[in-house]
Amino acid sequence: APGECPDGKQPILKPIYRATADAPIAFGPGGFSIGHRGLSNTAAKLRSKTGEPLNHIAYGTYTTGLWAISDYNPDSFDSRYFGPVSETNVRYYAVPFFLF
Repeated sequence: APGECPDGKQPILKPIYRATADAPIAFGPGGFSIGHRGLSNTAAKLRSKTGEPLNHIAYGTYTTGLWAISDYNPDSFDSRYFGPVSETNVRYYAVPFFLF
């Protein structure tokens, strides 16, 4: 559905990773890896939880862009499906914290 982001998309809250030539992001059948460290729960699925078909980005190694990648939810809708996000679309950065 249309959203309030500058490109008309819905906002999301995900960890962001920047791909560079020195720190590429790879995406393959097992999911994302950054610096040869695999990220859990990032393999693309063929269908959503509701049964809708899902298309993922091309497998490969990427050296540019900001990538919204969730490694805590295997059903996350993130850069594995829509690719890198434009820096102009990043509106806020959230910082995790703990209250004791």
